[in-house]
Amino acid sequence: MMTKIMQDISLVTSVRQENVWIYLCNLDPTDMIEYGHVLPAPGREQAWFESLPGSLRTYLAKLGTTKANFRL
Repeated sequence: MMTKIMQDISLVTSVRQENVWIYLCNLDPTDMIEYGHVLPAPGREQAWFESLPGSLRTYLAKLGTTKANFRL
């Protein structure tokens, strides 16, 4: 993955590969904030979503990502 990221950055930016530095950092979800809220622990996503302000829930729902269509 890191090699592909380096190659793509180099290709897109015309920066030589040896000048591209990649660092990956494994974080627990609860060590991150998105949309102004600390992310939930695994398995607590639905409760997290339901605790968000209504306007944010509406916005996120409009993005169209569902369990059925999400793929990594």
